[in-house]
Amino acid sequence: MNFPNNSQEIPWWSGNARLLNLSGKLLGAHVAHAGLMVFWAGAIALFELHIFDPTQPMYKQGLIVLPNLARLGFGVSEGGQVIDTYPYFVIGVLHLISSAFLGVGGLFHALKSPDVIEDKFYGYRWDDANKMTTILGIHLIFLGVGAWLLVTKAMFFGGIYDPTISQVRLVTHPTLNPAEIFGYLVGLKGKFWLASVDNLEDVIGGHIYVGTICVGGGIWHILTQPFGWIKHLFVWSGEAYLSYSIGALSLMALIATLFVSVNTVVFPVEFFGPTLSFGFHPFPALYSGDGTILTSRIWLANAHLWLGFVFLGGHLFHALRAVDERPPLVQLVFSPLENLDHTYRSLLFTGATSLLFWTSFDTLLPTLPQYIADVGGSDQQVGLVMGSLTFGLLLFKPSMGSLSDRRSRKLVLGIATGVMAIAPLAYSFVDSIALLMVIRAFHGIAIAGFGTSCAALVADLSPVENRGQLISSISMARPLALFIGPAIGGLLMSQFGYTSLFLGAASLGLLAILCVSQIREPQKVAQPQTSASVFRDYWQLLISPRFRVPFLIFLLSSLVFNSLNIFVGLFIRETGVNLDVGWFFATAAIANLALRFIVGRAYDLYGRGIFITLGLLLSALSLVTLAYAQSTLAFLFAALLEGAAAATWAPMLNTLVADRCSSEERGRAYSAALSGLDLGVALAGYTMGSVAQILDYRGVYSLCAGIALLAVILFITLINKDLSSSLKFAIGRAPDFYALEKAKKNNE
Repeated sequence: MNFPNNSQEIPWWSGNARLLNLSGKLLGAHVAHAGLMVFWAGAIALFELHIFDPTQPMYKQGLIVLPNLARLGFGVSEGGQVIDTYPYFVIGVLHLISSAFLGVGGLFHALKSPDVIEDKFYGYRWDDANKMTTILGIHLIFLGVGAWLLVTKAMFFGGIYDPTISQVRLVTHPTLNPAEIFGYLVGLKGKFWLASVDNLEDVIGGHIYVGTICVGGGIWHILTQPFGWIKHLFVWSGEAYLSYSIGALSLMALIATLFVSVNTVVFPVEFFGPTLSFGFHPFPALYSGDGTILTSRIWLANAHLWLGFVFLGGHLFHALRAVDERPPLVQLVFSPLENLDHTYRSLLFTGATSLLFWTSFDTLLPTLPQYIADVGGSDQQVGLVMGSLTFGLLLFKPSMGSLSDRRSRKLVLGIATGVMAIAPLAYSFVDSIALLMVIRAFHGIAIAGFGTSCAALVADLSPVENRGQLISSISMARPLALFIGPAIGGLLMSQFGYTSLFLGAASLGLLAILCVSQIREPQKVAQPQTSASVFRDYWQLLISPRFRVPFLIFLLSSLVFNSLNIFVGLFIRETGVNLDVGWFFATAAIANLALRFIVGRAYDLYGRGIFITLGLLLSALSLVTLAYAQSTLAFLFAALLEGAAAATWAPMLNTLVADRCSSEERGRAYSAALSGLDLGVALAGYTMGSVAQILDYRGVYSLCAGIALLAVILFITLINKDLSSSLKFAIGRAPDFYALEKAKKNNE
């Protein structure tokens, strides 16, 4: 799909996109849009007033605007009884009158004012960062004043409705203790995050802080210019600002969903109905009771829920359009495949191969253990069969890396995807535990070959100046597959049985083979087989200064990551927290993917070291949070931290290995360094179970937090040639001594 290069090429029905460079007409559209919103509020208020029945609860009458006016204390007496509807009439009429003025203003600017505003104060350019932050500051001040208006209404002008005493009252002593207010923000005040607020003093105190922060931030943005490092993090264009705005709307909509669903102080039961639960009827929705009744709370919550996700999609769409140097996955969205050059085309098919490969593998993660148990395997035998994967993985990894260098990355990818297509079919014909162990070890060959050859191929195709961004983009396939693979596997098994499950996994492997056939790898001189054995060459690379520390970081990080995943479901059940473990993994996956989109450009701007350091610290913080978790919010916060950690240290450490080796040895280098990941998986499975019996789950996570901190210490002290350069590299203040391209530039 191609997008027009200028506003003249955009058809009239595309809306405000036509006005991108016409600031005068865009202002008219902006004002007119405000008029439409105000008109809606006034018209709906009067319509609801017309159909309102005071003898029935508001929430049973399908009302939206009047309940919001009632909770502000207008026309309400004790018990939430509406005794005076005249304020509703006045508010509705005032909105209609205001909308008329706004509409006239919109028409004036659209039809009579200049197309482009040249005035020094009102004029702007999209790429003028100082002007844009000034406009941001003005908007923040308006938001802050809006928050203060609610404070003024609650404290001095009539008060607001307090459901805890069922009457309207003045809030004379709002909470000003920052520990109390910000305790909600960090999850210390209840299990529903911000929506845990249970008294009006905290509500109004929070608005005092919000108003102050917004006004203070607005003044700051008006008086100052963005710092240089801030400018590098953002895209300064109209499309980008639209993306940021829609992203903020999405966040606000989802937070509003939480508030409407569970909070009865801000959204009283008298006006909005009983609180809600989340379920599937037949699609994801919020409902009350048995799901057969409709209340104002249900309408509001579900509207915000779905609009939040629509806005999130719009944010991502416009964010990807705004990116100047589009990564391969973005080019796939915006360019016909035949228009891509061979490098991007190969990267895209490599990403598609990776997604299909790992989705095939992950369909069996929750289902294969059940199959083993159903054919007569004990719990111990289930563990043995699943763990047999590591034998094939570790045994064949050195030879696969060597083959990738000597012959072809594409050849090894073909072998790996072929094994991935065959192994699931083999499971379906076997009911012997011994043979299942053999097939599982055979399955491990696919992981051994794919991990090294795919990583090496992406590094070969990526120029060093944006290698971090490209590797991060392509490697998004792994968390995405982990998100959708188990769901596909569970659905196939529950609805159609094991035969369909294994056929589905094999089919994904076959599709991956087709994608491999479309990859064109860079030409390189074939490497002859040396006299040194494959395993000797492997060990020489492993203990070299370039790769021994990355190997150790991969090992320790993989150990704690897999230990987290193994026990978190059991730990949540043990604590009695009402949380499906699927939501934990979904939160981690979403955080992982979202952060890669947000900071992708920064990966190559600020160096590998600082992101690896931050990622390892986030991993340690996630484990500390888990060790003390006692609520739903704490578990989800830990998942958020873990997802953010995996989005930073993993792709950047992968990129670091690519920087430190030439194309001729990259397959072997990856086979050595990434062995730490595989060994971490094996150690987590075989050792942490025994540790859990001694220390309990909290003890395991405390131990893993210590291991994660050890990884941080090893990285910041040993990653470069000496202690001083290691510390500087870890905070982005020094280059990587072992990076070949940078070393070459320094020599020149």
